Amino acid sequence: MQPDYELEETMRLETPEQYKALGEPLRLQIINLLQERAATTIQLAEALQLPTSTVAHHLQVLVKAGLVKVVRTRQVRAITERYYGNVARSFLGIVSRESEMKGVAREMHGAVLAEVFTAMQEDTQSGLVHTLARVPMKRRREFIERLDALGKEFEQAAEADSDMCAFLGAIYTVRLPQLRQEEESDDTV
Repeated sequence: MQPDYELEETMRLETPEQYKALGEPLRLQIINLLQERAATTIQLAEALQLPTSTVAHHLQVLVKAGLVKVVRTRQVRAITERYYGNVARSFLGIVSRESEMKGVAREMHGAVLAEVFTAMQEDTQSGLVHTLARVPMKRRREFIERLDALGKEFEQAAEADSDMCAFLGAIYTVRLPQLRQEEESDDTV
């Protein structure tokens, strides 16, 4: 799905404000709507069925965080309408264990996972795969690149008259202890 404005392919999240901005479910909805096309505050408020003032506040938080920007304006009588768009198609969040952004990143991921949980309960055509493996770092990078390519392929499959669907992929370290190797013995039964 290609929006009607220019945007970067990926933006790396680097500040606590960016993570906090994306940690609010309503702001994620705004970001998702702007993936389709640029929109005014009024258009977003109508789509979200919320007061314009509420949407305007959340838009300003996204603008201040550098995640959304005015992509064009239009003069309607004495008023200048501002059309907002995302800065990037996707946002890459990399947070180290030592980072002060760990808590706000958790909020952002929590909002995304809450959306996934709700959608999976309501949608009969959704899918989830969860598997575990002990994978070396070099291979993890390969899988992350393949996951990125699959996400782009998913995006290219978009059709205007279809339902909006989301693709979420994650490769992460699980804190799971390792079983001790058994010593081989001749008396196994």
